[in-house]
Amino acid sequence: MLGCGESDSPDDADLGGAIREAGALDERLRDDGGVDAAADQSPEECEPGSVRNARCARCGTGPQTCGDDGRWLPVAECFDQRTCEPGEVEEEQLPMCATRRRLCLDSCEWSDWNDGRSAGECEVGEVRNVAGLCSLSEVSLQVCSDRCEWNEPSECMPGCAGERRTEPPDAEEVCVPAGAYLRGSTDEGAVHPRGTVFVSAFYIDRYPVTARRAAACIDAGDCQASPDFAPEQILWGWNKRAAWAFCRWDGRRLPTSTEWEKAARGPDVASSEFLWSVPPTCDELSYFGCPGHGTPEALRYDGAPVTRSVYGVERMMGGVLEPVADTEGHTTFEDDPLAFEGRDRFDGAHRGLDLVRSISVDEFRITRQFRGGQIGARCVRSAPGSERPWEAELIRAVDAGLR
Repeated sequence: MLGCGESDSPDDADLGGAIREAGALDERLRDDGGVDAAADQSPEECEPGSVRNARCARCGTGPQTCGDDGRWLPVAECFDQRTCEPGEVEEEQLPMCATRRRLCLDSCEWSDWNDGRSAGECEVGEVRNVAGLCSLSEVSLQVCSDRCEWNEPSECMPGCAGERRTEPPDAEEVCVPAGAYLRGSTDEGAVHPRGTVFVSAFYIDRYPVTARRAAACIDAGDCQASPDFAPEQILWGWNKRAAWAFCRWDGRRLPTSTEWEKAARGPDVASSEFLWSVPPTCDELSYFGCPGHGTPEALRYDGAPVTRSVYGVERMMGGVLEPVADTEGHTTFEDDPLAFEGRDRFDGAHRGLDLVRSISVDEFRITRQFRGGQIGARCVRSAPGSERPWEAELIRAVDAGLR
């Protein structure tokens, strides 16, 4: 049976040469102990009822009886068979459409394996995102053909399935497509040790939760009352319990620490853990120590476009501390979000110190962590079809731990 491609190739000619060579190198079995090597093919007449020892399948031997018509009957039972029929070819499929073949020699034993078709570029049906062709919120996909070759890239398409929320403006979502991400840092105090992880596609709030959004949840009786802020101002003064309650009311959840970090840092595995090479000025961003820091205008949700990450997420610095689903000592939810099955680690995991994220104003470093403090909120949801196996258990555990 031929493999991928289903057509003749130079490999077939090579195999034919191997067959001829093997025939020249190996002799047929000689008669031994009265075996009639040609008996099974001979049309000669015989004495009815006579019996002889004849060669049969796979170089075996067995008794052959002469029939009433004076001709040899087929061998009734074949003994001492070997592994294959001379001239038989076996082909084995290997990864990425590669094959290897071997020939059955005249001794009814297999030859060594020989290379068949060379490996292709990919596994049949494999899909990959082609980097550099689209914006960071879009993907261009290539699918591996049945010949293990990459098809042409698709047109750019949204990197997250489903509909992205765009209204009202302060509740806009941003898509963070799936992909590998170089998380963490080698520095002491980093949330995660440095290493590459896979993060599934998710939507995240472009801005922290505003007072206007919080008011709707408070009016519904599902959220904790907050200080009196202008509607367009970033809300702060909540704790993790209040932030989680809002996200649940909004049909979503808190981000994991890894989701938060990827949204801030970008997809490039060589990207810096610093958001800027040169810190912004007080005119660009009002942070601690700047004139007017903490005023309603300084904390307007869309008032700091300089903080925009490569995905378009804003105010991850110069806004408020933002809680994540992780807590101290439990920051490894996303070692591999699509394969993670360590459910037992969630039990009681959310009764420890709150872990919140923000880009530190002294170093502008994305990989640092903070604990406690006056915090706001930013919510996420997994893109349809990208839900993590641990997600429902995470929600259950956080609910239980924050009661």
